[in-house]
Amino acid sequence: AALKQRGGPIPYKHFLICCGSPLKQQKHLSPEEVLKRLESVGVIKQKYFEGLGKCVILIEHEDRDWLVAEQQARLLAENILISAISTWVKNIGMASYNKLVHRDSDALPQVST
Repeated sequence: AALKQRGGPIPYKHFLICCGSPLKQQKHLSPEEVLKRLESVGVIKQKYFEGLGKCVILIEHEDRDWLVAEQQARLLAENILISAISTWVKNIGMASYNKLVHRDSDALPQVST
């Protein structure tokens, strides 16, 4: 669903977040396992795009290179917005300065365990 909503390639690290799988829960599939299974049935593919890096893309969008420029612009706008909201949340005391994690940081954000 996230890949359809995005309408194009999703950076690999973003897919690990948006696929909805918890990282370390027992009896649940890891994000890497979800990716492997979707690739094995031919729904998605991993592909490198200049300017985006390693991405996950739906097979039906595989040959649409024009989507890459659209996604680059979208990611830039999203990063500006995320940074602004992050700063605002810290300034009003809603979150601790060292506890907010962005999707592009080294450690992936976690909602569950």
